[in-house]
Amino acid sequence: MELDKAKVRKHFDRHAHEYDRYACVQQHMAEKLLELIDNELEGRWSYQRDNAQVNDGGASLSQGLYPETILEIGCGTGFITTELRRRFPRAQLTVIDLSEAMIAQARLKLGSHVSGVTFIVGDAESVRLSEQFDLIVSGATFQWFNEPERTVKKYVKSLRPGGMLAFSTFAPGTFYELHESFRMAESQLGLPPVRHGLDYPDEADWRSWFSAWRALFHWEEETLVEIYPTVKDFLLSVKRIGAGNAGKDSGIGFQSRKLFAEMETRYASMFGCKNGIRATYQAGYGIFRSIMAK
Repeated sequence: MELDKAKVRKHFDRHAHEYDRYACVQQHMAEKLLELIDNELEGRWSYQRDNAQVNDGGASLSQGLYPETILEIGCGTGFITTELRRRFPRAQLTVIDLSEAMIAQARLKLGSHVSGVTFIVGDAESVRLSEQFDLIVSGATFQWFNEPERTVKKYVKSLRPGGMLAFSTFAPGTFYELHESFRMAESQLGLPPVRHGLDYPDEADWRSWFSAWRALFHWEEETLVEIYPTVKDFLLSVKRIGAGNAGKDSGIGFQSRKLFAEMETRYASMFGCKNGIRATYQAGYGIFRSIMAK
């Protein structure tokens, strides 16, 4: 399903002020991505502590190679942004987000550290960049791309030799329960099956799109399960993080009240648990390292 970026922007603008309250999975994915980045950079762009930075809880960069230029794709409310700023205080940091309201939240989160950060409000798939970067990071944004293969190529070309692109995204197992419940409801009502929500690329897709450069690509996944009191609470949470009704043709599936009611009944029956209902998120993490210049 092709995304309507105007709708995506509108949803994020509307809910930016409360995004962090509902984005528990995205927060976990951000922390995991930062951990993977730290592990990957260790030994290449290393850290050492000195007295001044031990006092303020930061880490200074050792002499030698380190990311001088960093790009973040889809900064959201700025959780990863603030961590990148803390880890690499001397780097030039550029961040892109589709939503101006999200960038406003990121500015607030950065506080006094906002100076030296360049913000770009725009679609990461179409924005033009004139420079190259040592490190490109993106947390839970790549699933919003309408042309992921073309966009991957664009950002790989924006890496300096020896640079790294690290991203988290959602994999096909995400919202398995919701899709199965809709499938059962449509069958019960004699309706043709319709995809409700996004189609997520799988590991094979990502490996294929990065394979042209004969460089290192690491992929891993994890399954995250959240519990919600009711199906309505789950869908409300999805809406609050900007994922509701983002398709050009159909959204998450509220076109028919009868279909929705049947889906809700099926969901609660098949995927209910002691404290409500469960919802699966399949998180994927990709690390691409370009070849060093000789």
